[in-house]
Amino acid sequence: MNEIKKIAFAGGSTGGHVMPLVSLIQWLQDSAKDQKIEYFRFGENHSLEKTQANMLSQVQFISISSGKLRRKPSFKEFIQNILDIFKFIWGIFQSLYFLSRFHIQLIFSKWGFVSLPVVIAGWLLRIPILVHESDSKPGISTRIASKFATKIFTGFENVLPNAEYTGQILSSELIPKIQNIQSDVSSTQILVNCGSLWSASVHTALLSLFAQYPELVKNFSWTVLLGKLNLDFKKEYEKYPEIRVVEFADQVLMGSLYLSNDVSICRAGSTSLVEQHIFGLKQIIVPIPWTHDQSKNAQYFASNYQDIIIDQQQVDWSSKLYQSIISLQSFKKNRPELSKISQQIQEGKQKIIQTILFTLTHK
Repeated sequence: MNEIKKIAFAGGSTGGHVMPLVSLIQWLQDSAKDQKIEYFRFGENHSLEKTQANMLSQVQFISISSGKLRRKPSFKEFIQNILDIFKFIWGIFQSLYFLSRFHIQLIFSKWGFVSLPVVIAGWLLRIPILVHESDSKPGISTRIASKFATKIFTGFENVLPNAEYTGQILSSELIPKIQNIQSDVSSTQILVNCGSLWSASVHTALLSLFAQYPELVKNFSWTVLLGKLNLDFKKEYEKYPEIRVVEFADQVLMGSLYLSNDVSICRAGSTSLVEQHIFGLKQIIVPIPWTHDQSKNAQYFASNYQDIIIDQQQVDWSSKLYQSIISLQSFKKNRPELSKISQQIQEGKQKIIQTILFTLTHK
């Protein structure tokens, strides 16, 4: 491969879809050091994907417009959905321009409506398109993108027709460099891993339970990961000196949190669920009510690994959350074998990278 090859990565919105692309780009850069490849990252301005792309070396970020489908039943969101159709169309024209200008030869799409303008533009320009779906039930954006794809990868088996199962795209940085992290043997350690935009209701419910049942704070060891979108809750949690509050966690810190905790209270993003599972955490999963993919993800882990689902649409869901926490008061996980986790992470990404390099070579 003597000539410079150019690959574009598209997708974003949540950390569960942004961070896998970061990991894949880093792995590809390490695997293809002797090859001339230029990397481009498409996404929205003022977004997590832009922040993370700017932290990578030798990656050019390209900002495009994109709409999205809002599922919460309200008139305001209906109007926003209509307006976003025009943003989406504009994003296609932007993508056509940038893909042509930089002579992109391969597109890798990873979920999110921001990926669709790039995929459609790439298809119009006859650029090969690779798609990865994380969820056990494919989202609308991936179902559409898969229609234009040259090859499809999935994080779960039997998700999309003619897809290759590779598992999730996880970061090698999750494997702690300090591997003798010890859990507090005197109590069950709980990680509240709810950093997404739609996690405020979970934090509100937990704080209400703490006020109503003080023994919850005393009988467990708590770490609360807020994320940048839930920092309003920081002062409320800090009223309890026993609770460790983390504003934001990169992949290195996430690995340490996974290793040291026994239980996770979380939403049902597929990447987080898989990460927590391979580190041995028992999961209390509260799916976002209006997204079918999260419900399916939660059902998969409940059926296969006996994790717990809390249905937020039920009136007494916070009481069930309390009961689920109490039922795990004596739970201590088995320590995971980090070498096996590392091997699992590498195998999934290597399959994808082999396809990327083969496609670029024969383009």
